[in-house]
Amino acid sequence: MNTGLGNQIYQNQQLTITPKIIEELKVLQMSNIELMQYITIQLNENPVLDIEDYDMECMKLLGYENEGNYVCENGYEELKRKDFSEYVSDNLSLRNHLQNQIRELFIDSQIKKIAFYLVETINDYGYLSVSINDASCILGVPLNKVKKALNVIQKLEPAGIGARNLKECILLQLGRRRELDGNVKTVVNNYLELLAEKKYKSISEKLGLAYEQVVEIYKKIKSTNPKPGLKFSDNCTVMYIEPELVTKLVNDKFIVLLNNDIDINLKINQHYRLLIKNEQSSIQTKNYIKSRISKAIDVINAIEQRKRTILNVANCIIDYQDDFLRKGYKFLRPLSLKMVADKVGLHESTISRTVNNKYIETTRGVFELKYFFSAEVDTISDTGIAANAVKKAIRDIVQNEDKRKPLSDEQIKRKIEDDGIKVARRTVAKYREEMSILSSKLRRLY
Repeated sequence: MNTGLGNQIYQNQQLTITPKIIEELKVLQMSNIELMQYITIQLNENPVLDIEDYDMECMKLLGYENEGNYVCENGYEELKRKDFSEYVSDNLSLRNHLQNQIRELFIDSQIKKIAFYLVETINDYGYLSVSINDASCILGVPLNKVKKALNVIQKLEPAGIGARNLKECILLQLGRRRELDGNVKTVVNNYLELLAEKKYKSISEKLGLAYEQVVEIYKKIKSTNPKPGLKFSDNCTVMYIEPELVTKLVNDKFIVLLNNDIDINLKINQHYRLLIKNEQSSIQTKNYIKSRISKAIDVINAIEQRKRTILNVANCIIDYQDDFLRKGYKFLRPLSLKMVADKVGLHESTISRTVNNKYIETTRGVFELKYFFSAEVDTISDTGIAANAVKKAIRDIVQNEDKRKPLSDEQIKRKIEDDGIKVARRTVAKYREEMSILSSKLRRLY
């Protein structure tokens, strides 16, 4: 047996993530506002980049002034550019705050990716707006992985974040403060409505507790924040959504197009191409320009790749949800990331990056692309329907109810059935809580 040292040749395949791929992925997951900021930075840093067929509206989108135009010595007109730092806010949104905390954690990479997805579904109040079962179906990952990711989020600051309903929000906060015992847990889980009505005596009799004990429990619960995410609302600037995609009906078929009002194309400034060919240009100048052109080409390619991917994915989604556009929300079909990934030939993580923070204008209104992804709800009639369609029906019914006589879950169920959606009462209760809608007793206005 030969145990000496020697040279061996073998073949090995591995995927190398190049800086170019990293740049493309970074650009892909940008919202249109972030893309405008990115383009502005690139134009400021790279002199060879230019805007193709620009007008003043285009300039305003990118933060250029309409003043101080001047002509350079080389005869090319330039525009005075604003300092980009004035557009950068020091304030932190709830999502940014949670994402920053997750980045610092040393946890399994898949759990971290799921956690990042769940953060995107947390509403302004701090509640998870998607069920863990739906998240499992949409992401195509085991339920226990989603549970672990949610557990990670619920340990972040502020306490109570990532709760699925008011009860869980209260329990998370009291648990963090070590004020959660068996009696408190029982009251929160079973007698919260009686407590809200201040029926202390009734609770004390049911649990065999002293009246004073129930009052103390009430004080503990009242000290919690039912909407822990709202403390970040003052940090958020109101943003008007301008969709970067629009749907058009062509030959009785919906197609997706880029919104020309905000679509910007970049090019290489011809002046710098000529400088490279100019014999009077120094070698250092030529090398610098070549490096800048190479970087500019990568930026242009990344932006164009983003456009192609978004259009490809969006057209796949809209084609699948054709009935929703034609007939209404109750025709929204269940859809997962894996289904779209298989259809367009991309990885699920790429689909997730593509649909996040991308908005589309349709005949039914403006939607974020990820709205069209929803797990299937088991209905009484055995006809599958998207969870988002059921939530929309519940939300509309509650918004239009008589506030003096709010509807119970059973009554909401019956009204939904009138629209042809047959679901169990417990399904109505589950989705109502996920949307942070209070029970009928707590919604009543006297």
